[in-house]
Amino acid sequence: MPFYHGFGLLAVAMGCFYLGHRLVCAPQPSPARFAELTKKYRPLILHLVPPLLNFLTQSPLVSAEHLASVSNVIVTGAPVHPAVAKAFTEKASQKIAFQEALGMTEILCLTLTPLLQQKLGSCGKLFPNMEARVEDLETREPLGPHRPGELVVRGPPLFSHYHKNPEATAAAFTPDGWFRTGDVVCYDEDGFLSVVDRFKELIKVKAFQVSPSELEDLILQVEEVLDVGVVGVPDDRSGELPRAFVVLKENVTDPQILGQISNKINSHMKENAAPYKQLAAGIFYVETLPKNRTGKLLRRELRDMAVKT
Repeated sequence: MPFYHGFGLLAVAMGCFYLGHRLVCAPQPSPARFAELTKKYRPLILHLVPPLLNFLTQSPLVSAEHLASVSNVIVTGAPVHPAVAKAFTEKASQKIAFQEALGMTEILCLTLTPLLQQKLGSCGKLFPNMEARVEDLETREPLGPHRPGELVVRGPPLFSHYHKNPEATAAAFTPDGWFRTGDVVCYDEDGFLSVVDRFKELIKVKAFQVSPSELEDLILQVEEVLDVGVVGVPDDRSGELPRAFVVLKENVTDPQILGQISNKINSHMKENAAPYKQLAAGIFYVETLPKNRTGKLLRRELRDMAVKT
């Protein structure tokens, strides 16, 4: 986790200083360098961003021996696909506590998976003294469990305003003082939150709102797929249609084999998703996906790619 992020600086760096823990850093880390340091220093805790988690899960450079000392993993910066989290925990020979955190600059850390209550695919429960509610995206009415809506929060760590930007400040808060996170989430009866998507990233197919992350989770279940990003592309009849950009585990250039993989993906989607969630704008194969340093998919760049393809 980069130290220019609040969690990296305050929770990781300052937390280690406070507790007297050794903190091993890898400036400009490569996957091979990270594997080397993991074996050399035998860490108890790994603080990761999703790209490094993907590497540890998929790379033959990392074996169960590299992970033998690890007792828990904390992933921040972007949501983790449940399929990736499951694959990582299965790669290690011992039981590892897998934790995710949800945070943002305006409030630092909002949720964390409890050590003794693992739930893959969830970003955990609210920190003490934090309050949250989930609002309907249109009516703004509070929603119950398992119903996706925008997460609004309040609590002691919440920022007061954007510097010299009263318009942005006014837009960020509800009339009764809750902060609009822009995250679409749902929660279960036990209080675990799961990020569905960013409000601005939902694909509008006719009258339906489609979560790209939901489609990505399904596509990642196909064996040949290493990574995927889904965006909406403009369509005269439907408004937008989903398009998938897929990174394969192996370099494949044969059009016939790519066609077979596309058929496999489309069949899997038809079996597990509603008709309006199908990849009607097509599947495109790429070598890499545009992401920032914490592993968040840069959907704006992906949409630009979609316009050009």
